[in-house]
Amino acid sequence: MVQSRRYLSWVLMAGALLVPAAVQAQIEANLSTYTGPNAKGYLAPLNEGLSAALQSGMYRSANVPKSGFHIRVEIPVSMLTFKDSDRTFMAQTEEGFFPPSEVEAPTVVGSTQAVYLDGQGGTQAVFPGGLDMNSLGLAAPQLTVGSFKGTQAILRFFAAQFGDEDMGDINFVGVGGRHSISQYFQSPVDIAASVMWQKLKVGGNLVDASALSFGAQASKAWSGLEPYLGISYDTLKTKVEYDYTGTPPSTVKVDLEDVNNVHLTAGVGFNLAFVHLYGEIGSAGRTVYAVGLSLGI
Repeated sequence: MVQSRRYLSWVLMAGALLVPAAVQAQIEANLSTYTGPNAKGYLAPLNEGLSAALQSGMYRSANVPKSGFHIRVEIPVSMLTFKDSDRTFMAQTEEGFFPPSEVEAPTVVGSTQAVYLDGQGGTQAVFPGGLDMNSLGLAAPQLTVGSFKGTQAILRFFAAQFGDEDMGDINFVGVGGRHSISQYFQSPVDIAASVMWQKLKVGGNLVDASALSFGAQASKAWSGLEPYLGISYDTLKTKVEYDYTGTPPSTVKVDLEDVNNVHLTAGVGFNLAFVHLYGEIGSAGRTVYAVGLSLGI
């Protein structure tokens, strides 16, 4: 079990957080011993990783046709690895523990071993373990449709009810577009500007994340090969809601720290008639890799 967790990646299929129900239930159970400040530290690596992975693989070219009917189904897959510094955070003892103390505790991606701290008067603080995760993966199939005056629309959508109170419902939607900038002047490369908004809700109100990205891309096609570069400004806002089992029990609502990053991307596409393959590397607070398959015209 420990070995399987070590190489476990969180997979967002069709833009949704499809972790096994038992894993999600364990995260909720771990959070239930924390109030807001510790919950922020516990979930911080996942929040930052989600931002980088969710906003990767959204394009493979800056070529946006000026007119005509064009439709593509795309399946980008992003992957990043967690750093050693992601595995722990400085946690504070909760109310009722004496003397108030600070201890290095596992984050959600850290060791599965809980940390125990004994205090005065028989009090004991418990800092739950994590999932011992090394990586995070994302697959967010999208539909791209165009073109009208050099503009194309991008849609991501997924909704599911799993019939399991541990898993809950998953709702995901992404809406955006790209517009050709190079259509307005002579340019040796294609240039486009983009905007993308994405919303992810998992388990009712357990996770409620909103992502927004503004960017620009440039690419140049040569005999089937198309290198591309991109830059964007990405933001992610995440809210978490869970039941606290301490004294007194309560429902805890936490706004995680906003994630704001300049996202740099370099990649290359391989265009084969109706089939297009691409791979890229990006930097958005951490390094993220993406590969993809696109079908269409």
